[in-house]
Amino acid sequence: MTSFEYKDIGINIKVKPHVHAEGAVTLEMDLEITSLGGTGFANIPIITTRKVKNILRLKDGETNLLAGLLRDEERKSLKGIPGIHSLPILGRLFDYEDTTLDQTDVILTVTPYIIRKVPVTAEDGKPIWVDIDESAAAAGGEEGVDEEALAEEQPIPERRLPGAGRDRGDQGGVNQVMFSPGNFELPKGRDFRITVSLRSSEAVGNFSMTVNFNSQIMKLKDVTEGAILSQGSQPVPFLQNIDNGSGVCTIGFTSPNMTHGLQGSGPLAILSFQALSPGEGQVTASGVSANGPSGKSLAFEVRGARVVVR
Repeated sequence: MTSFEYKDIGINIKVKPHVHAEGAVTLEMDLEITSLGGTGFANIPIITTRKVKNILRLKDGETNLLAGLLRDEERKSLKGIPGIHSLPILGRLFDYEDTTLDQTDVILTVTPYIIRKVPVTAEDGKPIWVDIDESAAAAGGEEGVDEEALAEEQPIPERRLPGAGRDRGDQGGVNQVMFSPGNFELPKGRDFRITVSLRSSEAVGNFSMTVNFNSQIMKLKDVTEGAILSQGSQPVPFLQNIDNGSGVCTIGFTSPNMTHGLQGSGPLAILSFQALSPGEGQVTASGVSANGPSGKSLAFEVRGARVVVR
């Protein structure tokens, strides 16, 4: 008994979008292309399948090109004079082999559009306080908890960044955000870089700040993630949003582990500027907001930089 099953062939795309607060969209794409690849036993069609999975992060309205889904087909057929080419030995003189090569490719363009954004208010940006000490005390009073085992349990160490053991800030120093070099003088039209360094004597769970600069004399072209966030086994989410019209840029990060913080000192971001016109301006930070893993608010001092364009 022979049974048949109908299948749809063609291009099947599954997209799972994730909309971020800064206006970017992450697309989890599952692309499947099916087509007829010939026939098999009893003229049953053969279905060929090509699959690709990819994750894209695009801005609202940004277009990305997907290509490379190549398929090569080689077909060989024996042709000759009917009747004669089937004769043994002699038939080989009256037939020939025809080879056909076909190559196909599928090219797609993907452009996400954010139709509606979730409104974010100042209330949403406030930290949530979680008292770990009270939670641990409540857990210790429950039945079935081995208090001796809890006493022997070792605390999880905080994640420390490069230079954490050599910085005096680890011994109770002041948390700082520093822009270097502190003084910069250059001619009009030149590109220059300013490094934003972070020094923290306490574990930082999340951090954000607004970089202020004079947009009349300089233009912020790019923001690169600093080496302080690239250490460790897990990547640290990094936020950057440039607004040259207002002369501000928002940067920040969040620890990938809610129970661990980032601690130490090192470059947080590299700011790439272009000198537009003569003048003098400051590159500094405002609205610095930082919290520890437990929700404790952390204070930071800011040391800005002076830029002179000749």
